[in-house]
Amino acid sequence: VGRDRVICGLSGGVDSSVVAALLHEAIGEQLTCVFVDTGLMREGEGEQVDRVFRDYYNIPLIHRDASELFLGQLKGVSDPEQKRKIIGDTFMVVTQQLCERKGLKAEDVMLWVDWQSIYQDDKEEKMKGVRSLIKYATLCDYMLVPTEEETLTMYPGSIPGYGERSWCRVEYFIFSLAAEMCGRKRVPLYGIKRDGQLNQYPKVLVGHSDMPSHGALSNPADKALVQDLEDTMIEAYGKVIVEIKCKAGAGGKVLLNAKMIRDCHVEALCEAVNKYEVKELYLHKNQLGDAGAEAIAAMLRTNRSLTELHL
Repeated sequence: VGRDRVICGLSGGVDSSVVAALLHEAIGEQLTCVFVDTGLMREGEGEQVDRVFRDYYNIPLIHRDASELFLGQLKGVSDPEQKRKIIGDTFMVVTQQLCERKGLKAEDVMLWVDWQSIYQDDKEEKMKGVRSLIKYATLCDYMLVPTEEETLTMYPGSIPGYGERSWCRVEYFIFSLAAEMCGRKRVPLYGIKRDGQLNQYPKVLVGHSDMPSHGALSNPADKALVQDLEDTMIEAYGKVIVEIKCKAGAGGKVLLNAKMIRDCHVEALCEAVNKYEVKELYLHKNQLGDAGAEAIAAMLRTNRSLTELHL
């Protein structure tokens, strides 16, 4: 952003709060946070957000209590989608008013920070959030999740409150796979507490029981959508990861254990093994099935480089 100013709209939730804290570390006084208290948070949370950002992080903050305005706009409205639209529209109007009052004109601001949540009842809104998450995952080297636990587990599926839910698991699943597809060796995961304390998890593993499709759903109708997202990510991931691993192990040993390799990946695997003249191939704990095994057998009949295959 150079020397331009940045406005970060704060909802008071973990995602926007983390973005604000990281932005402030990066650009300091160029950042101004705008926190609009809608009156829809838990009692005392608005004051807590104000206190944490002013006293703990020392971040410039514009804070307005607009609870009467929001609650008035929502009075008598019962439809969830209509409520969401009213809240979004009102939030933007109030934020714009506050920015103008402080002399922060939109044309003079380089970046408006916004987070698209995937916790939506509408399928298209969910997919907007997923697309936003995938874009975010390809740009960042770390991920943060809300937690109050003291001992941080190696398995994201075990994180209290967060890890049990399918849509939360979708977040880390997409993030971890996308990061590895971009060539990163490790995806650091951090837990952030309400008071702003940040702790890094040890090496994080995504086991079979941690898959998004095995998580809890408040809306059972989402089961097929979550499974489809999971399958789509695995299909894309497998085709990329076999190329990355075979290239790295060219002329020698390639470890592809527990990489969710399926029969749909075997063609890409065969091409990579032949291209990089892999001699030893390890495929333990994958998802090849009968079709995958038959495809591997067909590959062996034409391959000239492999001397060892471990399944």
